[in-house]
Amino acid sequence: AGDTFDYILASVVNDKDTYALDNLAATAGTIKGAQVNIRAKKDDITGRELCAVARHSTSETDGANLVMTTSYAWYLSIFEQCPSTSAAWTITEVNAAEAGVKVKV
Repeated sequence: AGDTFDYILASVVNDKDTYALDNLAATAGTIKGAQVNIRAKKDDITGRELCAVARHSTSETDGANLVMTTSYAWYLSIFEQCPSTSAAWTITEVNAAEAGVKVKV
């Protein structure tokens, strides 16, 4: 029950939800990557895949397709580059980014 207090439900391919990130506490430094953590499960017998999404400005990058199971599991994706610059993230870019999840299959 604790796993289902806050959730999204989607089954249409390419449906997605993204969310603004909290600002980083640091104001200087090097960003090695942005990690998106998703806790998910499928609720039917159909094969389902999802991917993490990173968005900055009007550019978006999908992570690798991840195969879901019928039990809750953690799915992690690391984005080493900012989608809008294809370069390493800056603190300002992370603070303006969104991250989320997309239905792939």
